Amino acid sequence: MPRFSGIVLSLSLGLVAAVAGAAEPSTTKTAQHIYDQAVTDMEAGNFALACPRLKKVIHLLPEAIGAQLTLAECYEELGYPASALEHYLGAIAKAEGSGQHARVTRARAKAEALALRISALKVEVPETLRGLSGLELLLDGRPFEQARWGQSVLLDDRTYTLVASAPGYRTWSKQIDPPAEPAALKVTVVLEKAGSANDKQKEEATRRKNTRQRSASIVMMGVGAGIAATGGAFSAVTEATGGSSSDPGVVALWSGVAGGLLAGAGALIFFTTPLGEASPGKDAAVHARVGVHPGGLSFQSAW
Repeated sequence: MPRFSGIVLSLSLGLVAAVAGAAEPSTTKTAQHIYDQAVTDMEAGNFALACPRLKKVIHLLPEAIGAQLTLAECYEELGYPASALEHYLGAIAKAEGSGQHARVTRARAKAEALALRISALKVEVPETLRGLSGLELLLDGRPFEQARWGQSVLLDDRTYTLVASAPGYRTWSKQIDPPAEPAALKVTVVLEKAGSANDKQKEEATRRKNTRQRSASIVMMGVGAGIAATGGAFSAVTEATGGSSSDPGVVALWSGVAGGLLAGAGALIFFTTPLGEASPGKDAAVHARVGVHPGGLSFQSAW
């Protein structure tokens, strides 16, 4: 026999009778049809389809205690214990008001068992932020009203996203994952004042520019060292041939001067250009290597 036969069948048979005097016949008929579809979905294990259908029934017939109890059980099977508890408590209040003690007893037992396995969340908003004009909090895209700030909010077994925003402040968000074991969670809203819209882009552009300048200075120092080394080679040739004012000697002199100036300029740029902090997740270090070879110079760099 299907798991929910006894429960949902008894509720289904009582749905029309319970609200017949308080609703239009056409509304009751529509609600009963949707309810029957939800029952079929639950029998097939399609709780994700059944729960929204049952919500429609309750919207059509707010006093349908049986439908609310069925929705509570649907949420419980779907893995949404907080939503299930909410509807069990709602059904208890309605059943007590109409003297349906059997339903009260069953719903209360379910609610007490659920309460032991539900995590709760408190959202704290500092006093410094509470007076902000236009401050808005959203929990999963829905307004999180000020009346709920600092109050315990029961959580289903799923991921939530809390977002806070205010004019002139950077939007803040926090992902909330209830733990496997029930716990009391607390999240404090943090808002930082926003600079101009292009602040981050300007900082990044400056950092990249300075990185390129420092890289170029390394090249200059390497090339200067290479030229100086070339001058040294010509000087050695001059000495070996016993010359004093030959072309190799002149080349050696000017190569040394030019190489020294170029290397010095490169060093000046390197040590006077601020690198700045790397952007999060990026490596701003420059790795460079200059090689002097008989056939010329080589340069390698990597960011």
